[in-house]
Amino acid sequence: MNYLGIGDFVDFMIDDDPGKSGKYPPISGPGARIMTTQQFLESGDGGTVILTGFGYPGWTKKVVERATSTGMTVVDPKSFAES
Repeated sequence: MNYLGIGDFVDFMIDDDPGKSGKYPPISGPGARIMTTQQFLESGDGGTVILTGFGYPGWTKKVVERATSTGMTVVDPKSFAES
């Protein structure tokens, strides 16, 4: 996030490591918190999802379904590489 310069636009990150849930990642910006996949599936309801969980198609599918069902924008960086 810091490399891309988008830290100011990140509201949350999804990580299922119990030691990270509820904490704040070391990125610049107003304070994106880390939530679990389950928390996202239960309460994610706005913003843009950038897919970075490559290699986990089942997980990605659940996240995308939740995001699109609540009107979120989904960005898949792989689609830019394929263009």
